[in-house]
Amino acid sequence: MTEITMYDYILEEKDVLLNILQKRKTITRPFCTLLQEKNVDELVLCGSGTSYHAALAARRIMENLLQIRVRAELPSLFTTQQKIYSKNTLVLGIPRWKQLLYRGCPGKSEDASMHDCRFK
Repeated sequence: MTEITMYDYILEEKDVLLNILQKRKTITRPFCTLLQEKNVDELVLCGSGTSYHAALAARRIMENLLQIRVRAELPSLFTTQQKIYSKNTLVLGIPRWKQLLYRGCPGKSEDASMHDCRFK
């Protein structure tokens, strides 16, 4: 089995993004339903590294679309600083992408080959 390279991911990026865009309503429906059912008035996006930077990039777009306050926070600061949240605040933890990749893949670990288990 050949090793996957960054170039391989670059080549498949177009198809992956088109798939996400085509399925965006289905992908986001559970999240939107939760926001409505729980009457969420603030969203805290909590992640490290790339997840944190993705949250920073998405924050303004989400605020404009959802019309609620959205913040991005690092887990280390979220857990150590005292904060007061309303009862309608939703904290969304953003896991590392490998954790998402291998979730639901029986017998696979983060050390397994990336080709062993992929989202399709």
